[in-house]
Amino acid sequence: MMLTIAYIEEPPFGWTDANQSATGADIELAETILRAIGVTKINYQGSHALLDAFNQQLRTYLGSDDHRRRTLRFGLTRNEIDPVVPG
Repeated sequence: MMLTIAYIEEPPFGWTDANQSATGADIELAETILRAIGVTKINYQGSHALLDAFNQQLRTYLGSDDHRRRTLRFGLTRNEIDPVVPG
């Protein structure tokens, strides 16, 4: 089984070395656990494209009927939502 861990800037549980490769004790622990459950190949992939795609979807969702319906139960109305909805 192959697994890709995508992160935006730094790996989620470690650091990058001078070659921008994932490294550190937390990485080693995570790899040990993942291999114990059958993962045979682990790819670490940093990408600003992931952040950009997430933010685009978030901008699309903010202010939508579904967003307003879900937040209404927490007392959020158009007075709180409209100022943060992208133009």
